[in-house]
Amino acid sequence: MSDERRKSEYGWTSERLSEDMQFRVAEGGPVNYTYRTDRAVEYVAVANDDGLLGYLWACDADDAAGWQVRPAGRDS
Repeated sequence: MSDERRKSEYGWTSERLSEDMQFRVAEGGPVNYTYRTDRAVEYVAVANDDGLLGYLWACDADDAAGWQVRPAGRDS
């Protein structure tokens, strides 16, 4: 499905939705995050046209964050 068709199908109009993501350290945030926490986390599911890839999670209280790949989303 083309980007233009997808935009019109879902009502997306922002050109930012087509930009490559560039990760940068945000001012005031930690430079590195720990990969473990015993506290509650917030997460978002990450998917593409093929389906669910995994989950990006974070816990501000412990400066912890990570990526959990969904087993079915792994490369063969």
